[in-house]
Amino acid sequence: MINSKTSKVKTDSLDPFQHMADAKKIEESCNCFYQKFIKFPDVGIFHSKSEFLHAALLESDPEVTRFVPQSHKFLIGNRPYIPDCYFVKNGKKYIVELKPQGKFNPKKQIPLTAYLKRENIEFLVISNEEILDREMFAVNWLEIVRALVTNSHIETQNQEYKILDSLSNSPEQQLGDIISQHDRFNKMAHEIAFYRLCHKGEVYMHLEDKPFSYDTEVKICG
Repeated sequence: MINSKTSKVKTDSLDPFQHMADAKKIEESCNCFYQKFIKFPDVGIFHSKSEFLHAALLESDPEVTRFVPQSHKFLIGNRPYIPDCYFVKNGKKYIVELKPQGKFNPKKQIPLTAYLKRENIEFLVISNEEILDREMFAVNWLEIVRALVTNSHIETQNQEYKILDSLSNSPEQQLGDIISQHDRFNKMAHEIAFYRLCHKGEVYMHLEDKPFSYDTEVKICG
């Protein structure tokens, strides 16, 4: 028996990949942001600030293993629809739409939710305001991601062990106690090691309310 709700929704594929046929058109019509991430290794193209910051929040979450901006192309009734993002968290799949006040057309949301549930994918509507409330945290993480992407070739395993050992012995430290304030160029491996530990969720850095600096609080997780 065909479900009347899910029969309104069609897609050529549920394999997520970025649907961005005309980035130039988006650049001309709205805010456009480009960023290469770790959990989305291609260059992401985001057509709103909220989408850009949301990607940074996904990157910061160690339980998220993958995300794809503008991940699918659906036909709902006779109207095309591209959601803002797909991500995988703790093995569970999600498709997300970002909207002001979290308000999304129920004529789209109801059949799409039913269709995706059948495919073991949860559909979420998140308010732009919820994302913008965490803007400082997201902006800090964008800086970390850029450093990690740029220096992905640097081997840091030994430095990671040393940092974890230091934080275990002295739990309350500041970023300036971990990374060099005067010789960052020659100590870059140590700095990248610290950011990788943050990215893996092994180390916590207080990033919520101001730009991170040498006096930012850091501690080992768990």
